[in-house]
This record gives sequence, structure tokens and C-alpha cells, in this order.
Amino acid sequence: SAALIAGLTNVVTLRPDTLGVKYSEQGLSNSVHALGHLQDNKASNGWTGHQARMEIEKLHLKQIAKMAKKFAHIPEGNGTMLDNTTIMYGSPMADGNIHNHRRCPLLLMGGDANLVPGGTHLRAPDGTPMADVMLSLLHKYNIDVPSFGDSLSPFALYA
Repeated sequence: SAALIAGLTNVVTLRPDTLGVKYSEQGLSNSVHALGHLQDNKASNGWTGHQARMEIEKLHLKQIAKMAKKFAHIPEGNGTMLDNTTIMYGSPMADGNIHNHRRCPLLLMGGDANLVPGGTHLRAPDGTPMADVMLSLLHKYNIDVPSFGDSLSPFALYA
């Protein structure tokens, strides 16, 4: 956040955890990677793998909300820093147990309201690669590339 606020950069990537991270404050001795494979089996604190991932994601989302709130109070141009920033949060795996990277859950916030109106829920067709969303974001920011990773076509970011 500080580098954006200070104008030192316009792009930041945050990785809240790595595969080996263990959330001991949640009573977990399982790594994030191991939790992704547990599914309905129990983690070290008694939660299922799904419950544990959900609680970890809540921790991440609280931090993202805190950052977005901070950006919403920083004047920038004709609006706020949040108006001029696209925040994307998600997982590179739709199903960590089988390492599926199609139809991954993503949250987009801030930025141009014409990108994705607030409160919009979009569901990609089966087989849609996450790279289709990335390609759409590149086009939105006038970066004209024919493809990105394993993209098939731009994904319509509107309902």
C-alpha cells in the first residue's frame, strides 16, 4: 500500500501466503498446500480442509478490505485512489485437490465502475481459463495483446 500511496509504483502483487505457510494462530499445523488436498477430511484443529481454507481466506479478505478502505480515503485526480486502482483477489486453483485452474474464484474491486459494477456475480462457463479474465483486464487498460497464458478469448466482465 505504501508504495502505491507514495507514487513509487502503479503495480503491486501481494501474495498473502505460500504453499508451506502454516496458520498456527488458527490452531493449524497443516500447510496451506496440505489444506488444499484435505477437502472434507479434518485439519489439525478439527476443521475440514474446506473450512480451514475459508477461515484463511477471511483473514486475507479482512486485510484487502482494510487496504481498500485506506485507498478510498486518498484523493487522486477526480476521485480517490480506490477509483483508480483495480484490486484482484483470488486463487490460482478452482479445486486444489486436483490442481484445476479453470473457473477460479476471483474478486475484483475498485477501479472503473464500468469494469464490473459493484455487487456483480459472474459465472464463467466450464473450461474457462483464469487467463481469459487477465486478458480482459489487459485490454481494459489499453494493453493490446492477442492472448495471455492459456487464454482462449477475453472474458466479458459485465453482467
